[in-house]
Amino acid sequence: MRTLLLVLVILSSAVSAQAATMIELTPTDVGSSSASLFSTLPTADPGLFGLTGADVRGVDFDFFLGGAPIASGTALSNEFAAIGVEMNSIVVSNNVFEGPASAPNTTIFDSGHIFNFTVPVVAVGLINTSPDKDRVQLWSGANGTGTLLLDFTDQDGIPTNFHVDRFVGGREAGGGLIGSMLVFNETGNLELDELIFEVSAVPVPAAVWLFGSALGLLGWIRRRKS
Repeated sequence: MRTLLLVLVILSSAVSAQAATMIELTPTDVGSSSASLFSTLPTADPGLFGLTGADVRGVDFDFFLGGAPIASGTALSNEFAAIGVEMNSIVVSNNVFEGPASAPNTTIFDSGHIFNFTVPVVAVGLINTSPDKDRVQLWSGANGTGTLLLDFTDQDGIPTNFHVDRFVGGREAGGGLIGSMLVFNETGNLELDELIFEVSAVPVPAAVWLFGSALGLLGWIRRRKS
C-alpha cells in the first residue's frame, strides 16, 4: 500500500509540474509572401509552425476526414474523433470577418472553443484569422481540467490588429501531455482555421495516462461542487 501511495504521489507531482511554451507567429515569421495572411498553411508545412514530430495531424474546417466538404453552418463535435480530437459543437461558416486562411470556412462561435485530445498530444496550434487579444489555454485534462499548462492572450502588449493572422498554441515543456486546448473571445466571434497537433512519439504507459485523466476528472468535479 505504501508503495502504491508513493507511486501516486510521484505521478501527482509530475502532473502538477507540467508547463508549456507559447507559440505565437505572424505570416512574416514563417516567410509568407503576404504580411497579413499565411501563404503557407500549417497543414502543408507544420515544421514552420514549430510542430516537428513524425505524427502531426490536422483539421482545416473545410473537409471531413473522408474528403466530403463541410457545409457552412455545420456544428462540429466528434467528426474528427478518429484522429484524436473532439470539439464542443463548434460552428463553421463561410461568412466571416477577415476570410479564412484555408477557404471557404473558419469557425464562428463566440462562447469559447474546446478541443479535447484523446491521443497523447505534445504540441498544438491553430490560425486565428481575426485576432483581438483572444485567450488561449492548454490544460493537462479534458475540458479545461487538471493542470493549467499555458495561459496567454494573443498580441499581448501590442496594439490590437484584426487584419494580421496569428498562429497561436504551445508545446509541452515538462514531460507532460496536453489534454485540451481552450480559446476564448470576450468581444466577438472566434474565427479560427487550420488546427494542427503533434502526437507524442513516446508510448505513454496506460497507468500514467489513466491517472492523469482521473486527476483532470477530479478537478472538474471539485470545481462543479464549489
